Amino acid sequence: MMPKRPSGNARLTSHSAGTSLATHLDLFGPLDVNWQPGTPDAALRDLTTRSGLRGRGGGWFPTGRKMDALANGGSDKPPCLVANAMESEPASHSDAWLLSANPHLVFDGMQIAAQSIGARRATLAIHEGHSAESVVREALADRNADAVPIDLAILKSHYVSSEESALAQGVGGDLAIPVYGLRPHEYGVDGNPTMVNNAETLAHLALIARWGADWFREVGTPDAPGTALLSAGGAFVQPGVYEAPLGEASTNVVEIAGGLVDVPIAFLIGGYGGHWVSAEEFLSTSWDPEDLRVRGLNLGAGVLWALPAENCGLIGTARIATYMAGESAGQCGPCRFGLSELADRLTQLALRRDVADNLQAVEALLPLVTRRGGCAHPDGVARLIGSAIDVFAEEIAEHAAGRCMSADDPEVTFPIPEVRERPAPLPDRSWRPITTGSR
Repeated sequence: MMPKRPSGNARLTSHSAGTSLATHLDLFGPLDVNWQPGTPDAALRDLTTRSGLRGRGGGWFPTGRKMDALANGGSDKPPCLVANAMESEPASHSDAWLLSANPHLVFDGMQIAAQSIGARRATLAIHEGHSAESVVREALADRNADAVPIDLAILKSHYVSSEESALAQGVGGDLAIPVYGLRPHEYGVDGNPTMVNNAETLAHLALIARWGADWFREVGTPDAPGTALLSAGGAFVQPGVYEAPLGEASTNVVEIAGGLVDVPIAFLIGGYGGHWVSAEEFLSTSWDPEDLRVRGLNLGAGVLWALPAENCGLIGTARIATYMAGESAGQCGPCRFGLSELADRLTQLALRRDVADNLQAVEALLPLVTRRGGCAHPDGVARLIGSAIDVFAEEIAEHAAGRCMSADDPEVTFPIPEVRERPAPLPDRSWRPITTGSR
């Protein structure tokens, strides 16, 4: 079978090769790269820079710049590569879908990224109980000719363990908790400079290596070219994982994602550390990290949740905040105590208890948490709560009057994992990886 050049908007989702490397090569074709393990490849870095590829994990940082930082860092230690497929956002399923449908695209991207920085070690990191673990193991067993061997690391499922400094430490066998100061490109796995890339980013890189930078830029915007996977949930007719061009009008993205059952109350963009936005405002935006950024919003990890009319946004946000308060590493005050207090106050407000006092307390706590933690976890939770206070202002007024605009027993459909102890205890051995360096 002659591989066909992908056209249109379906790129990562154009084929599903599964675990077979032979099927993958038939569908996507071989990589056009001359491997020289351990030697940084400037041509690959230049290709990535020209493509305009940006990280799809939430930060949207230019991938070419990240490669250059590793290749030209001047360290006498060999760099490492970590593929982040932890997908700690409970409402996100794109990495799980990708690893199940096309794991070899991710592995190909890992080979290219490793080659670009001269890495001799490449590790795919997933969390305990990951739905694609068996697929990943089977696909890895089919790869025997990789220039850089790919290991599998399995870490405990903590929300902040997917933060890049935490992940680099976890892959090295240490506690998978965020690190103050030095970033992974300076000090990562076993003290080596480390590049951490999201799994989807690497899959795009595998296609860029096959079809070129100009092909990648055929869709998207000049500043954010290409497509991105999104996880659609809530009031969509068919919740699931979809692929949409960056820069697409949000009204079109909604249709790509199956359309809506009804007009939602609001949309949650970016996941549990993202923003609430009114339906009217969201539908006037585009699915573009830059357009959203100038509006004070963030595309994040590509989560799009449409809040159904029978849901109470305040109750939903309180439940998310309670979950997130237990997911910190417990290293600093804003997480250990600030998030817990915020979650409790917001819960009381959502339950229509002393609404005015609890609202005042929440608004006073938000600036005390923001930008005061050792990582961005408290910032994300504060961002979510602050946006809920703005978007659900009418609901707050109803709660203050002892009523709720939703049903008498408002259903909340968010996927909320089991809530951990609060305030979060100091990190212990439970933050160490389960396995690392093993296929």
